[in-house]
Amino acid sequence: MIKFVKLVNDSIVARAEKKSSFNYNLEEIWINRNNIVKVERNTSAIRLFEGGHLPPNLNKNHEFSTITVDNCGRMETIVVVGEANNIAARVLDDTERVLLKG
Repeated sequence: MIKFVKLVNDSIVARAEKKSSFNYNLEEIWINRNNIVKVERNTSAIRLFEGGHLPPNLNKNHEFSTITVDNCGRMETIVVVGEANNIAARVLDDTERVLLKG
């Protein structure tokens, strides 16, 4: 299992009033590395960050990535804090550290 910081969208959209309120939070999440299918850069979250819509406690140099996870045959995407290359390296590093007994 690998710990990530997940971007959670708690935004409210009032369609009748044609108003929207951006509200994003950060939460820790643990993901089984064996279920990770794909890691890619998330440009949408980067644009939100640059627009000041994400939590102010983030460093201006943060990058965001989308992790695609196979959850019992259902693909799920999770936006996390971190550069795609660094996340992929963490997944591979953890895989290489597995001790096989036999």
